[in-house]
Amino acid sequence: MFLQLIGGIGRYHIAIEVRDLHEDEIIAQQDGEIEFSDRLNRLSLEINVPPLPLDHPGAYDVVVLADGQEIDRQQFEAVLVREPNGEQEQENAD
Repeated sequence: MFLQLIGGIGRYHIAIEVRDLHEDEIIAQQDGEIEFSDRLNRLSLEINVPPLPLDHPGAYDVVVLADGQEIDRQQFEAVLVREPNGEQEQENAD
């Protein structure tokens, strides 16, 4: 995942959550600290996302929080992939 932040000043606690919208729960979370030395600086973060435990097809949100305040939200849809012979393979995120 790539995240670009601008307009901050000082130190922030950043949390990234993946939320299952059907079950209304957080299924993955990662956090850390960032620091802006100047409001005009841009911070680019590359975040390694491990395989996610998607228990069912449906909508999921990726939410970014800075000091507990939501600053971005993106939604993705997980779909069930079937092999050509009709057998269920696994769930993949689009």
